[in-house]
Amino acid sequence: MLGMLDPEVRESIIGRALVKQVFKVNKGRAAGCIVKSGKVSREAHARVLRGKQPVFDGKMSTLRRHLDEVDEVKNGIECGIRLGSFNEYEEGDVIECYTLDKIDQTL
Repeated sequence: MLGMLDPEVRESIIGRALVKQVFKVNKGRAAGCIVKSGKVSREAHARVLRGKQPVFDGKMSTLRRHLDEVDEVKNGIECGIRLGSFNEYEEGDVIECYTLDKIDQTL
């Protein structure tokens, strides 16, 4: 019976970054950010929060440190972030990175 139950999916927030400046790049816009807590990972899902309202939720397409493409950026470090096709970043937005964990259900 347990094998027939779908696993429960939980979000765990791994980090938050604050948008300090918005840059125009050749394929739209990118957010210049500073990581305020945890870490930001290119493999994780991300959502943009304006105030406390989510504006965008999707995957990260680019994570840069200076001119280099990186896999993750830790607390207190600046970086550049692009999220999928989202181009409406504003200064003061918060980019929240999270992972989706699958947990087997029990009876």
